[in-house]
Amino acid sequence: MGSRVLSWGRLDHGYSKTRVNAANPLKTALLAVVVLFAASVCRGEVDAPKYDVALKSAVAKGHPRLFADEAEFVRLKDGVGQNSLRRLAAQRVRERAECLLSTKPVERTLIGRRLLGVSRTALYRISTLSMAYRLFGDRRFLDRAVEEIRAVIAFSDWNPSHFLDTGEMSLAVSIGYDWLYVDMPENLRVEIREALVHKGIDAGEKGGWWKKANNNWGQVCRAGLIAASLSAADDPAFFGACSKMLGESVEALPIAMFVMAPDGCYPEGVGYWHYGVSFNVFAIAMLESACGTDFGLSSLPGFMATADYPNVVTGPLGLSVGYSDCGSSRDALQVLWWFAKKLSRPDLITEAEISPFKTEPGDREGWLPPVELFWMDDRESGTVASKCPSVVFLGGSVPLVVLRTGVGKNDAFAGLKGGSPSTNHGHMDGGNFVLDMGGARWAWELQHEEYGRIEQMGTVSLWDMRQESSRWSLLRLNALGHNVPVIDGAPQSVGGFAKVVRADETPEPSAEMDLTSLYPAAKKVSRAYSLAKDGKSFVVRDVFEGLKPGAVIRWKFVTNAKDEVSDGVLRLFQSGRAMEVSREGTCATAWDVSPAEGEKPLNSPNPGFSLAGFSMTADADGRATAKVSFQLVK
Repeated sequence: MGSRVLSWGRLDHGYSKTRVNAANPLKTALLAVVVLFAASVCRGEVDAPKYDVALKSAVAKGHPRLFADEAEFVRLKDGVGQNSLRRLAAQRVRERAECLLSTKPVERTLIGRRLLGVSRTALYRISTLSMAYRLFGDRRFLDRAVEEIRAVIAFSDWNPSHFLDTGEMSLAVSIGYDWLYVDMPENLRVEIREALVHKGIDAGEKGGWWKKANNNWGQVCRAGLIAASLSAADDPAFFGACSKMLGESVEALPIAMFVMAPDGCYPEGVGYWHYGVSFNVFAIAMLESACGTDFGLSSLPGFMATADYPNVVTGPLGLSVGYSDCGSSRDALQVLWWFAKKLSRPDLITEAEISPFKTEPGDREGWLPPVELFWMDDRESGTVASKCPSVVFLGGSVPLVVLRTGVGKNDAFAGLKGGSPSTNHGHMDGGNFVLDMGGARWAWELQHEEYGRIEQMGTVSLWDMRQESSRWSLLRLNALGHNVPVIDGAPQSVGGFAKVVRADETPEPSAEMDLTSLYPAAKKVSRAYSLAKDGKSFVVRDVFEGLKPGAVIRWKFVTNAKDEVSDGVLRLFQSGRAMEVSREGTCATAWDVSPAEGEKPLNSPNPGFSLAGFSMTADADGRATAKVSFQLVK
């Protein structure tokens, strides 16, 4: 018999009960469809006539057509005053636009190999100023947006060697062209179309590894190229190139989307969900508004289910299960408004999505700040957390289990991570956990290393995922910097995979993972987790078999609490609460606590964070066990 586990599925707008170690025929069949669809794209099988017809229909609509047509813009403008939250959001657009009037247009300045910061600034500015003009009719916003557009189309290129930069810039220029079209001189329209084709579409045709990317690159680059194709097709001379790129991009998107099947779990973490899924939604929304169809993209397995993912993996303190270069922060996720409207799920909108409209405006909030205005409605927002069960299992290439006792600030939350270091942005963290109890986080995931800093040092092959890569010398990426065991100082195996084998609600929320393939030095490694129903204790149990007698196992976790050790117990203190962490282990040493720091200058500092741990020694039979109990005492 397989263990029962709650799997987050939204086909029925509820939770479906399935088994961790038993195949689900429906999910298997749906996943097969996605894989076959992606394979056809890789073979270059694109139905060109279908996209010719769709694009001709889009051109016939005139402008605007990206995200909304003229009638919808009129409705938006007329309805701003009828809904308090939409009114706040519109006012925020105006405030941001006012702040931008005195700024100088962006310049083509690379940071390392990236123009990405410039592209993002242009996207923020052009979309904000354009929306402000559409809502309020102030020509200052129009003139400033045009100034920004003229600056970026004059660039020599949009840095296609790092095609994310090109993708985001293509979207920025397309939005400005589309939303401001009727107020632009024809000569500027011509210049913009030429830039979109020559600096965007033609650059995309030259190719690159990203064309078959199954990660955020596939989503972001394709969204930008879809926007450019839908815009530049106004010129008959460019129609063929635009139709070809539109078809290629629509049929390539599933390659990046199928990784969310079957449950909507995003392999790259919440931060990259915000990035990749946002642009995925932008692409679908533009196709719907311009072509009247999304060509079936939103119905792909796991995509609509991913609406629940960020809220499920976010704990009561607003901190997520941090992994894959994402850390634990959780920003406002503007595309949840799109999912909420599509699914009639106002409960998806949490205070995190609403709060930006009630605070001072930042430089950039969300990837495309104005667009949530199209998706807001008059319903009251709630919080999806009120529906979260005590155990949720999310399958896929990076399986996760979430254990929780409730949704209040003082409730307990444990996020458990499976998967492999070999996944995109992966770390050596199979079996990792984060822990919230009593209104504080006690076990953490460190922040990710800043890519540009590491790349400019030139001593680390940051994107080389092989076992021997210098990537794994970074503390924030290797096993030493995570809440996982280390055997004889060796790294986890890049080819290994932490598999969830059990997840249960009774007698208490619990789960178990098989970590064996991550540890070549052992014949078996398993890790079990359990959370008391009262939310006051959490236990991790590890079993190691088939080790070399005398092998040394290091057990540790990352914390930012103040600490003291006495009588074999580690005591942690923060936010007026106290935690006792006890350990039992084969020939276990006493607890020790040291700063969570790696060798300088290679590793960034982690001020305030410590690694608390102890060591064990395998017995004569090559076996070792550990039991670590976190007990909230105040």
